[in-house]
Amino acid sequence: MLALTRAYPPVDIQTIIQRAAVPIVERALPDGVRGTIGHIAGQRCIILNLRWRFSSDQEKRWVLSEELGHVILGHQLVESTQPGAAQIGLREERRTIYEGEARAFAAELLMPLDEVRHRWFASRRNRFGPVREASQDELVRRLAEEFRVTPAAMRIRLADLRLIAK
Repeated sequence: MLALTRAYPPVDIQTIIQRAAVPIVERALPDGVRGTIGHIAGQRCIILNLRWRFSSDQEKRWVLSEELGHVILGHQLVESTQPGAAQIGLREERRTIYEGEARAFAAELLMPLDEVRHRWFASRRNRFGPVREASQDELVRRLAEEFRVTPAAMRIRLADLRLIAK
């Protein structure tokens, strides 16, 4: 994905979505839903819940990345976003697969494997030197800041890459 955008983390997710020609709209969604995908005027779009209060820019970047993943991967809607339209019923196992794929897409877009590995080892080796050893939590926090993701997202990514214990 970075090769297509010619960018290095932190990526500008808004620009990537704009280049992909995927509109972002805000609509009232059910409680607990941060975002979804839908069709508006015949075009696939990302729909953010206008009532959702994102805790941080990092959380919003994650939701946008995950929903872009659903669009790019051609996932079906779990339920209709049009008032009065019938719900599209997906089996729970299909929904679980879609969510996993979208999370993997978002993780690779925001925290590419090669960049995360490179920066993780560089920060452990060079950044702190022999005088001060940074704790693992401090390294995770600093990487999260570099990639503009939450520390929780970075911790999951590092664990998935087997760089830290789960």
